[in-house]
Amino acid sequence: STTSTWRRAGLPIACLRDGSKCFFRLGLYEPLISQLHDPSHGQQAPPHIQLLCGGLSGSVAALVCNPLDIVKVRVQTAGGLGASHHDVS
Repeated sequence: STTSTWRRAGLPIACLRDGSKCFFRLGLYEPLISQLHDPSHGQQAPPHIQLLCGGLSGSVAALVCNPLDIVKVRVQTAGGLGASHHDVS
């Protein structure tokens, strides 16, 4: 069936990983900018602050979400979410 094929391919975990990574990258950027730059002057943050905040938010996203990629690959190599162990030998 189509549902079991998607689960075997690790699609639910891939969607969770990508959604979480986007959430952290986009969700942390503005709070970091507001902490490092005073927006009351009406000016945009300088490029070095924007780069720093983008790098920090991307790094946090990678640290939090990359373990989900390992889980996805293990699920894919094990043959699906229902498989409990994969014998490599």
